[in-house]
Amino acid sequence: MKIYLMRHGTTVWNKQKKIQGLADINLDKDGVEEVLKVKEKLKDVTFDLVFSSPLNRAKQTASLITNNSDLLLDDLLLEIDFGDYESRSYLNIEQKKDDPLYNFFFRPELYIPSNGEKISSVRKRSKLFFLKLKEKYKDKDINILVVSHSIFIRSTLLNIENLKTSELFSKTSVNNASYRILEDF
Repeated sequence: MKIYLMRHGTTVWNKQKKIQGLADINLDKDGVEEVLKVKEKLKDVTFDLVFSSPLNRAKQTASLITNNSDLLLDDLLLEIDFGDYESRSYLNIEQKKDDPLYNFFFRPELYIPSNGEKISSVRKRSKLFFLKLKEKYKDKDINILVVSHSIFIRSTLLNIENLKTSELFSKTSVNNASYRILEDF
């Protein structure tokens, strides 16, 4: 089993530095172009299964990569629920140490959501999703595309590399329309 773990392409809110979370934002023109470039890189890969977050930006990404193949939508792949912080700007957040979003970006182990989800919850969802994949497909010679979001993917990397939540941003990097290949994890 080979897993291609991919983040959705760019949205207008990514460019505006706005918290998306569960807000259902579409890819913008640049996001579509980014995804089509990745599609070209992966043109020789046949995906046997395609899992996606049910949010539009992820579904659009998965559909563009695979020519609208059947998507297996899974809520475990959703972005972190930012609750009351969704749609807020995080522009210049490094200068706002009293803002709760400062902790999210600079001290994630201290982040306390307001009507949202803790990072530990996203880490648990990630573990559960990949445990289910391993149980079902571990010994199969297949390629699986999984399209999700920044915090889900970062949480996955923390889990795989056995890192602390405090290292969410310092030890992981996930650009829009980027992917990682996971094998034997």
